[in-house]
Amino acid sequence: MNIPVTDDDKRAYLHLWRYIGWLIGIEDEHLTYLHSYRSARTISESIFYHFYFPSSISKHMAHHSLMASYVYSRLPLSFQF
Repeated sequence: MNIPVTDDDKRAYLHLWRYIGWLIGIEDEHLTYLHSYRSARTISESIFYHFYFPSSISKHMAHHSLMASYVYSRLPLSFQF
């Protein structure tokens, strides 16, 4: 988008994603991949690519993840929900 990103913006971006990772329980050893703005940007682009252009494998994994949430849920919800 050709928007200039300052060094402070880059540090804030890394901090935000490391914090989100920490909140959802990702171990610190795995958060080391977010050591630079460039590596974090590469990871986010990869996630974007796989989210918006899923392969048959990622569709299969998503389906099984959702099914596991349904099967092991303590809430009486339908799979469609």
